[in-house]
Order: sequence, then structure tokens, then C-alpha cells
Amino acid sequence: MKSNRLDEIRSQLETELECSAAEVGRLKAELAAAEKDHKAITDAVNALGRKPSATPKKPSVKKVDMKKAIREQLRDQPSPCPADELDAALRDHFTRKGCSLTGFALRLKEVLADDEIEQTNAGISLAAMSVENG
Repeated sequence: MKSNRLDEIRSQLETELECSAAEVGRLKAELAAAEKDHKAITDAVNALGRKPSATPKKPSVKKVDMKKAIREQLRDQPSPCPADELDAALRDHFTRKGCSLTGFALRLKEVLADDEIEQTNAGISLAAMSVENG
């Protein structure tokens, strides 16, 4: 008799546990949906209320400025400058001028492809014609 009563209690508790687990799952799904809605509303409020940045954007490096800086770096070099040294010197130059380095690599690549620049295994130098004209 005692064992039957315990089995009944266990069966009732297992039924309640299943119902409770189902309720927990439903509430978790509801909470996730509410959190998603809350985030979307928060993002919308922030987007509408966002003020312009107090700090202005740094200017990016222009091709003409890159060309001028390379000429200055290479003008007095008796021998070709290693590419990594030129890159580091130019990055330092433009950082000191307060420029953003976004697009720096592309500007450098564009200018190095110019006829005024010679690239060899020894490094980078100004082409002979541009040195004479420069």
C-alpha cells in the first residue's frame, strides 16, 4: 500500500514537472521576443536622438599629398629606400599631420604605380627623369 501511494505521488510530481518545464520554455521564448523588441526600440530611439560627434573626423590621405610626401622622403636618398622603411616613415608623417590612415595602403599603392617611382629589389626610389625635373 505504501509503495502504491509513493508511486502516485511520484507520478503527480512528474506530471507537474513536465507542465512546469513547458511553462518555463514558453516564458523563455516570450522573454527572448520581448528582449528583441526592446533592443529594436532602444536602437531606434538612439538613432533618432543621436547627436553629431563632437570630434571632427580626421582627414584621409589624398593621392596628391601621398605623392608629395614620397618625393620628400626619397629626394635626398642616395640609394633606394626599402619599402617597409618608406611605409613606416609615411605612416609616421601622416599621423603627425593628424590624418586618418584609412585608405593609406591604397593611396600608397596608387602612387607607387606612378611612372615617377621606381621599384626594384633594392627598394623604392624616384625615377631618373623625376629627379632631374624635381
